[in-house]
Amino acid sequence: MSVKVESFGYMPDGREAKLITIFGHNGISCSICNYGSKLIRLFVPDNKGKLKDIVLGYNSLQDYINGQRYFGSNPGRVSGRISNSSFSLNGKTFDLPKNENGNHLHGGIKGFDSVLWDYEINGEMVSFTYFSPDGEEGYPGNLKTRIDYQWIDGNELLITYHAETDQDTPVCITHHSYFNLSGEDFEKIGHHIIQINADKYLETNKELLPTGVLLSVEGTALDLRKPLELKKGLESTDECITSVGGFDHCYVLENQSNEMKAAALVKDPLSGRKMEVFSTYPCIVFYSGNWCNGLIAGKSGKIAGDKSAFCLEPQLYTNAVNIREFPSNILRANQKYLHKISYKFSTI
Repeated sequence: MSVKVESFGYMPDGREAKLITIFGHNGISCSICNYGSKLIRLFVPDNKGKLKDIVLGYNSLQDYINGQRYFGSNPGRVSGRISNSSFSLNGKTFDLPKNENGNHLHGGIKGFDSVLWDYEINGEMVSFTYFSPDGEEGYPGNLKTRIDYQWIDGNELLITYHAETDQDTPVCITHHSYFNLSGEDFEKIGHHIIQINADKYLETNKELLPTGVLLSVEGTALDLRKPLELKKGLESTDECITSVGGFDHCYVLENQSNEMKAAALVKDPLSGRKMEVFSTYPCIVFYSGNWCNGLIAGKSGKIAGDKSAFCLEPQLYTNAVNIREFPSNILRANQKYLHKISYKFSTI
């Protein structure tokens, strides 16, 4: 394995962004930009050994600045939605920027996805660090965050999240790549077969905000405990699918112990690629790319359309900062935040 560094363009203030590529086995590689610590490219072999990039994205830094901001990102401080863009903590109310229907989404206007991170190469691991000062986007506390990318056994991409704060503050960081195992240029995902190890999911209102109630997947189109062709799920007339135009749900995993466990599995019968998702997080959001349409062409020269890619985002309970019934997502002063997500690739 080896690491390569190259220029990826310049920020509006003149700072240079870098693209760091980590090579695994059999040509597998991932390229991460320190702008947002985004995963830009992910080349994985199919069952005939042919390499293809399987994540949506752009060819230039400028397109990432102007385009779909969450491609390949690690949203924070808090991924997902915070209701009414506010929360109370230690007797004080904190108001956050409103960037989606009056709510706060994925860390706000200046989230972790839209800042330039420092980086350091440690052997075959690349570490990205960002210091978020007290009050940034309305959050309390000085927060130091580090994200490590590395290949495990040559074909498993491990992403590790570290954070420390000097004041109590909510923290929930996930990985938000848009995957298509047939290739980022394929434009359809209905042929993928998916399985998620979850008996329950979070009930949400019309704004996709959790109500605090956990519902069973039994008897619904959200039951993915057994492998399901995604097309069948997307064509379901079940209200939980039609109300949001596809899958956009937070599943409660069997893993509630902060241990690294299997969360999801996706197979692509066309290419033979298989992706397994492991995580220490208690939940995972499955999003079927219901609103992918943009104005900027992606890496293959095509504009991503609806349901042209999917996201599997392990994380803490959505909007936990405002729902007492959910396990807390508050990182206490001088405690350490540590969570892991891995995407393991093989063939069928």
